[in-house]
Amino acid sequence: MLWIEINLEFEKLCNRADPPIDLLSRIWDYCDWCLIHGGDDVRTAAALAFCEHLIDTAGKKSVLPKVMKRSDFLAVRNFVEYQNSPGEVDTYLKEIWK
Repeated sequence: MLWIEINLEFEKLCNRADPPIDLLSRIWDYCDWCLIHGGDDVRTAAALAFCEHLIDTAGKKSVLPKVMKRSDFLAVRNFVEYQNSPGEVDTYLKEIWK
């Protein structure tokens, strides 16, 4: 449930007129840490309740390049593709991370 709540808050913050990039970056860093260092349940929750939904909204799509590196996104691409087709992810990468 924690990652569902974090994802909802992340989305709200991304949709602000002036998104708090530092806070959003720290949320991503925490997710990244959980994916690397967390136990099985922690990694699964971060992947399924957060990473899968990284490009669900225009707000998130526009903020991600300010929050994470392209290589970070590529590392979680397989999770993003649970909710989006590989073609949609390719299009996003071409449009946002040129």
